[in-house]
Order: sequence, then structure tokens, then C-alpha cells
Amino acid sequence: MTKAAVFFRGLTRSFPVQLFVLHFRSNTLLTSVWVLLALMVAGSFGRRFGLHYLFLDPEYLGRVSFWSFFLVGFSFSGLLMAWQTTVYIVNAYRFPFLASLSRPFAKFCINNSLVPVSFVAFYIGRVVHFQWYNQFEAEYSIFFLCTGFFFGMFTGLFGAYLYFQATNKDILFFTQNADPLNVRRSLRSLFRSKSAAKEEKPKEDIHRHARPVEFYLTEYLRPRPVRSVAHYDDEMLLQVFRQNHVNALVIQIVGITVLVAVGMLMEKPMARIPAAASIFILFSVATSILGAITYWLREWRALFLIALLVLVNFMTGKGYFDHKNKAYGLDYSTPAAYSVRSLDSLSGYSGYRADMDSTLRILNRWRSRFGGSVLKKPKLVVIHSTGGGLRAAAWTVRVLQQADSVLNGRLFPHTVLMTGASGGMLGLGYLREVYLRQQADKSISVADSNLYPNITKDLVNSVAFAIATNDIFVPWMKFEREGHTYLKDRGYIFEQQLNENLGKILDKRVGDYAGPEREALCPLMFITPVIIEDGRQLVISAQPVSYLHRPGVGFSRTVPTDVDAISARALLGEKEAAAMGFLSALRMNATYPYILPNVYLPTSPGTQVMDAGFRDNFGTKTACRFLISFADWIRRNTDGVVFVDIRSASHEFAAEDGQTPTMAQGTGFFEKIFNPMGAVAKFTDIQDYAHDDLLDHLADLLGERRVHVVRFDYRPSRLNERASLSLHLTKREKLDIFYAMNLPENQQALRQLRKLIR
Repeated sequence: MTKAAVFFRGLTRSFPVQLFVLHFRSNTLLTSVWVLLALMVAGSFGRRFGLHYLFLDPEYLGRVSFWSFFLVGFSFSGLLMAWQTTVYIVNAYRFPFLASLSRPFAKFCINNSLVPVSFVAFYIGRVVHFQWYNQFEAEYSIFFLCTGFFFGMFTGLFGAYLYFQATNKDILFFTQNADPLNVRRSLRSLFRSKSAAKEEKPKEDIHRHARPVEFYLTEYLRPRPVRSVAHYDDEMLLQVFRQNHVNALVIQIVGITVLVAVGMLMEKPMARIPAAASIFILFSVATSILGAITYWLREWRALFLIALLVLVNFMTGKGYFDHKNKAYGLDYSTPAAYSVRSLDSLSGYSGYRADMDSTLRILNRWRSRFGGSVLKKPKLVVIHSTGGGLRAAAWTVRVLQQADSVLNGRLFPHTVLMTGASGGMLGLGYLREVYLRQQADKSISVADSNLYPNITKDLVNSVAFAIATNDIFVPWMKFEREGHTYLKDRGYIFEQQLNENLGKILDKRVGDYAGPEREALCPLMFITPVIIEDGRQLVISAQPVSYLHRPGVGFSRTVPTDVDAISARALLGEKEAAAMGFLSALRMNATYPYILPNVYLPTSPGTQVMDAGFRDNFGTKTACRFLISFADWIRRNTDGVVFVDIRSASHEFAAEDGQTPTMAQGTGFFEKIFNPMGAVAKFTDIQDYAHDDLLDHLADLLGERRVHVVRFDYRPSRLNERASLSLHLTKREKLDIFYAMNLPENQQALRQLRKLIR
């Protein structure tokens, strides 16, 4: 054989290469752990939810720091040791020579490091790129963060080394403690059952699956030739391999204990370890369990996992191990009736007239603030903002601060209604509360430069932390509010984190806004999550608004119309609706699937709600129904309506500048199967087309020149990608959103707004 052939043979039969090949041939399930993590880090899996931010920009105590990366690295060491232990248990019998080495497990880990080292190199590369490009960190700062990760990882590995050094024995230990007279073996043979005898593997079984290995690496990374172990007793070899079964169990117990412990302390900021750390711990537990299933069931493992999934689905479908998230403040002991008949009875003409009169009194108080001049009537402003995660919230705050500044503080006094979806409503709710407080305390201002940094603070880390440490198990910790008891889950921690980010000024009930709205001290706000069971809107408002239950013509009964919306006050009762937490209402309106839990309502039969964007992502439908209901009053008392339309995403499908539309590009076979509608089913665009019809109808009622739409549209700068829809924003994205107000079209919108509102 040539030198090249000898080298190639030695390389392919080296222990590291044999293990690497084995992972992709026989350990697919265990190797998929690294593949899934790599996809998360790369942003190829869960990018829309911001999963990659959890790894690339981990936060601890509200900051990305050495210690946040230290905790991530320390937790990663737990995953690494869980994976090494599991692979050792499952595959050690394929490499009998290991049993003859001193510290066999340590040498196995050294040789089995190609996959985890590749992942670490990929992860650190992504961190460096992300921190440099998106967070504008300097070289020394990035080096400091990466040092934190490695310091945490090596600290954990050193602790594991000490533990395994104390618990693992090599073959020398078993040889020195052998029974020279075979007394114990003779006694065991006398009392051993037949079944036990069958379980003992004969010598040829141990070597039958052996992989061809000629070289391995020592702890000092030096190659050493493999020696024969044919002269060793098989039972003694098996004893060496069986030691780590207990260690795997210890890793599982420690991992689950850590997850449960930090989950119990989720309200304590010190206990909220970075979500990436929680994910690594969770994966370490899952890896150990997968290893146990693989070891004991072998070829039956696939069938077992399928049966387990079916069982879990059946149990949760029957209500076992399934908790229902609730709107905090509501009483679930006496559910309200929910049926076509009951909804129709709550949407009658008498309630419609009473609620119309109630809102007309509010409108008259608003009108009186501008004097009684018939010649100079005020413009009525409606602000609505789209959904879009933290991006929409940040863009909403930025737009309204700029607009109010250009108008010298006249924007909010002219505003009668705020509505919208998802993240946009977080920004609207925040600024409305600041404006309300501003009127009582002049030291508070909607122009405060701290409002934008506050609204852009991270939310995804706390939510992901709660999922990994609490919701993945059955939530059992409880808290009390308004005399009722609720479970703590990711919905609860979302509200807590949002409240902390905004200075705890939104920790109020929906009913707390009833008085200020009646006195026209702040705009009305309609929060409109969607009822999943039938697609109706749930209108959450401090005021009675049954006139929104159906199109206005339907209340006359001359034209039959269905109830397509129901107000919380009508459905649950005035007292109950008023007791609902305002943060819970905002969360219900922003319940994006998987990230936040659907909220169950106290109704019979049960109903649940989710993100408002699935029915009205722009708020235009709700705003138009309100304005159409009061069209006569608006014509008599105002100089027209101005829509301040705040959009965090514009139409992206139409081809521009010669670009090819997405649908016209090549589409693979599987994409066609799993996404047959493609870009045609872009529901936000479909909503937009329908809303244009509503605006046209409103213009017919009020007069074409009395309806104005001033649109503020966020789009990224030429060099940047559009900010993500997640609950986390990078420094680059925050700056990109902030300076989007300087775009020519947005500056033109400011000039248009200043011209309309004098």
C-alpha cells in the first residue's frame, strides 16, 4: 500500500472519524439535537419568533454581559456532558477496546468531540457576526462576551470532570477487586435465575458489533494504537460500560431540578437565567431520555415514540396535563352563556341606543374642549396601528412622539379613538397612559426621550425562559388577583416583564379607564382579539359599545345581519369586564400562536381568543364601524376625520424596480404540496383590500373631502433588512426603526398632518 493509502486507512479507522460516521448512520435521533440547535442559532428555525436572538444576544438582569454568556456556557456544558454520557451508554459496546484504557469515559469524550466542537465554532462565529453587525459592539467587547461563554463552559466541564473522576472506574479497578477463587461467581451461578442467564451477553456478542478502530486520541490529543481486549472477561468489560447509567440518571435529575427550581422563582429577576441557558438544560434532559429509550428499546424506539405522542395527544385532549390560561381579574366560577341566541339577545336595539347615547355624551364632552364655534370645528383623529411584534410597538411610539411634537402637543387632544392589533396596541396603550398622567403631572410628557428605549426592551427572553422552565411541564405555581386564583405561565411572565419594562404604569384594570374616557381626558380604546371558535371579535373597552356588535344597518332589523363581534361588557357583565387586567387585555390582543398561550374566557361552552391581527390587523375595520355609527354627529360637529395609519409593514408582494414577484419564482414540489396557496393567501393584504371599501363607504357618508388618511409606513433603510416580528429588537433594528421617520414619505406625512390639524 502507498503512504497515501496507509494514511487514508488510518484516518478512516481512527476513533474520532468512526464516531462521527456512526452518529449520522446509527444515532440520527441524538445527532438531530445538534442539527436543531444549529438551525435555531442560524435563524433557519423559529426566526419569526426570534429564537436566534436567545442564543446570539442572551440577556440576564436586562443586560447582555459577560455573566449572561457565562450562564449560557455553563448550561451548554450540561448539554455536552448529557450528550457524551448518552452516546457512551448507547454505543460503547461497539468499541470494546475502551474498557482496557485508563479513564475510558474521558478518552471517549475527547474522541467524540467533532460534533460539539463544530457546533461551538459555528455558534461563536454567529455570535461574533451578530454582535458586530447588529449590536455594533467593539472587538474587545465581543471578545469579553465570548470569553464569558468559554469560561462558563469550562467551569461546568471541570465540575463534571471531578464528578466522573470520583465515580467512574477503569478495568484495573475491577481486575484488582476480582475474586481469585471465583467464590462470588460460583455463588451467583447457584442462585442465578434462568432469565438472568439469558440476559448475560456471550463473548461473541460483544465483539460482533465492534467497529474497526486502529487509533484513538489521548487526553493530550496524541494518537495511540488500539490493543486487543480478547483476553478480558466479557462481564468485566460490561461492568466498565455500565457505570455511566447512573450518571445519566443523575444528569436527568439535576437538569429537571434546575429547571423546576428557576421556574419556581420566575418572578425573581436573579432567577431568570437567559432563555438560551434554559433551552440547553432542557435539551440535556431530553437527550438523556432519548438515550434511555434508544438503549432499552433499540429497534422498538420509533414505535414507542409514536405511541407516546399518541398517548400525550389523547391525555391532553381529555384535559389531563393541560392547563387553560385565563384573563387575570375575571371570575371563572360562573361562566356566561355563549350561543347564537344569547349573543343575539345581547345585541338588541335597546342596548344599541343606550350605548350610542353613552358614547355621544363622551363625544360632546370632547367637542366642548375646542369651544362652541360653528365656523371653526375640530378635526376628529383616529389612530390605528398594525400588528408586528416589538417592531410595531416601537414604530408606533416613534411615530406618535414625532407627530405630537410637530403639532405642538395637539395630536392627543384631537384623538377620539385608538385601536389596532398586536404589537401596535402595546405602543398605543403605553402612550395613552403617559398622556393621561401628563394632564395631572406636568413633569410627565409624551415627548419623554425614555419612552422609545422602554418600549424596545426585550420581551422574548422571559417568555422563552417560562416555556423552558415552567410551561414544558405542567404549570402548578399560583397567584391571586381580584380575589381569584390563577396559574403562573408564560402569559403571566409576559405581563410581568412588559410591566417592568414600561415602569409599571400599565398595572391597571380595564375599568380604571372608564372615568377618564367619559370625561374625554384620554381617547377611547378598543382592544379586539379574535374568538377562535367562530371568528367573532371580542371588543374590550371601558365603555358600553354594543353598537359594534354588528353593522349599523342590522340594528334596524330591515336588513338581517349576523353578530360578528361581541363586547366583553355585554358578554361577561359590566363588573367582570371592568375587573379584567389591562395588561391581560393587551396580551389577549397580541396572542401570537406558540409564543403566548390562547386565553380562555369564562363562557359556556368554553371559548378562547387569540391575536386581533387574524381579523383586523390594521384596526381599520373597527375604526370605520365606530365612525359610521356616529356619522351624523361627525358631520355636524367636526371638520372631518383624520386617520393616522401607523404601519410596521407595507405591501411587499408587488414587483418593484423590475424585481420578480415571489410567486413567480421557482417553487419546489414539496413547497407546492404544503403551501398550495402561496403568496395569494397573504391575509393582511386581503384585509387591506376590504378596508379600502370601508373607507370608500365612510367617504360617501361624510363627504369625500372630510376623510383623510395619513399613513406612516416603516420600511428598512437600503442596507438593512426589515426588523423582525419577534419580541426582541437588535440595536441595529432599533436605530433603523427610529430613523425611518426621516424617510421622504414619512416626512411628507408629517407635513400633511400639520396642514390638516391646525
